[in-house]
Amino acid sequence: MTDHLSAVFAMLGPGGRRFADSESWAHLEAELDTELPSEYKEFLDEYAPITVNSHLYFTHPATTPWNLLEDIRQTEQAFRDTDWDGLPPPDIGADGFLIPALPGRPPSSLARP
Repeated sequence: MTDHLSAVFAMLGPGGRRFADSESWAHLEAELDTELPSEYKEFLDEYAPITVNSHLYFTHPATTPWNLLEDIRQTEQAFRDTDWDGLPPPDIGADGFLIPALPGRPPSSLARP
C-alpha cells in the first residue's frame, strides 16, 4: 500500500512542526465531538498554516491567526447563513452532466434535471 503521507512530505520537503501541540488537537476534537484522522493531524502539525499553489490552504488548531477551529466555525456559519433555495443550479458540463470527465455515463444524480 502507498504511504501517501510520506509521499506528501517528500514532495513538500521539511516543514518544521512549529505548532505541533496535542492539547490543541484534543480541544478541537472535543469541540467538534469527533476524532480527526491521524495523517491529517500529522500533515497539519508538520506544515500548517500553509497555502499550496495559491488556492489550497490549511490552518492549525494551535495558531491564533489562521486557527482551524475558528475557520471551521466561520465556514459552518456561512453555510447556515446561505439562502440555498435562492441559488441557481450549478454550471453543467458537456452532455448535461455536472462532472463530464467521468468515464461512461455518470450516475443519474449528476444529470441535469
